[in-house]
Amino acid sequence: MGWERANWFAPEGVEPAPVYSFGRQNWFPYAAAEHRAAREAVAVFDQTSFAKLRVQGADAEAVLQRLCANDVGVPPGHIVYTGMLNEQGGYESDLTVTRLAADAYLVVTGSAQSTRDLDWIRRHLPDDARVAVTDVTDAWAVLGVMGPRSRELLARVSGAVLGNAAFPFGASREITIGPATVRASRLTYVGELGWELYVPVGAAPGVYDVLQEHGRDLGLRDAGYYAMDSLRARRPTGRGAGRSRPRTRRGRRAWALRSGSTRRRRSSAARRC
Repeated sequence: MGWERANWFAPEGVEPAPVYSFGRQNWFPYAAAEHRAAREAVAVFDQTSFAKLRVQGADAEAVLQRLCANDVGVPPGHIVYTGMLNEQGGYESDLTVTRLAADAYLVVTGSAQSTRDLDWIRRHLPDDARVAVTDVTDAWAVLGVMGPRSRELLARVSGAVLGNAAFPFGASREITIGPATVRASRLTYVGELGWELYVPVGAAPGVYDVLQEHGRDLGLRDAGYYAMDSLRARRPTGRGAGRSRPRTRRGRRAWALRSGSTRRRRSSAARRC
C-alpha cells in the first residue's frame, strides 16, 4: 500500500521512537493525552490511508443495491454504513457508501482492502452495467476532526452551520476551509462528535494549518492510531474487516455456537453523537 500512519506523536524533546517492553511502553502517556483530547476537547487524525472508490454511472445505484446489505438508495449528501455481502449472505467487506449525486457514490473501506474491494465490485458488475469504478484514494487526503469541541472548531474555520438540525449524523456536504472546498462527512470512527474532511491532496497542508491555527485555544492535538484504537475499544465502530463475522453460513453458525448466542448484534456505528 505504501501508506505511513502515525501511531503516536512525540512532544518536543522526546525521541519519536518506541521502546519495546513487556510492561507499559514509552509512548503510552502521549497516546493517552491524545485519547483525552478526543474525549474532552478536539483531536485531528490523519485518515488518508482509508481506501476510496468512486462508483459512477447511470446504474451506480442498482449495482450497489445488489452488492450491499443496507439500502443505499438515499438522497445525495447521505452516508450509509453497510456490509458488502456474498451469495451466502456472508461479509466480503465492511464500509461506508456516500451518495455524491444521482449517478455517483463514494465507497470508503479499509486501508488494506482497496485492491480486494475494487476487484469484488468489478467482478460483480453486470455485463451491460453503465457504471465505472475508480480507485481515487490518492486524490483525497482525509482529516478526522473528532471530539466534543470539533463543531466549534469547524464553525470557526468554515462559517458553515453545523448544528444537529442543519448537519445531522450521516450527512455529507461540501464546505469551505481557507482556500479549499472540502467534503465534510459527519461520521465518527472514535465514538465522539466529529467530521471526516475529504480534502484535495494538494490543499491538505493548508487546511491542516488553518485547523491548527484556530484550534489551539480549544485544546486541539494531533492524534495517532494508538489513540484511535483505544477510543474504538471503548466505543467500537465498524469499517474494519476484523469486526466482521465469518463469510460463510457454516462459519457464521460456528461463530454463533462459540459465542453462545445467535442473537444479531446491533452495530455500534449507529450511535448518534
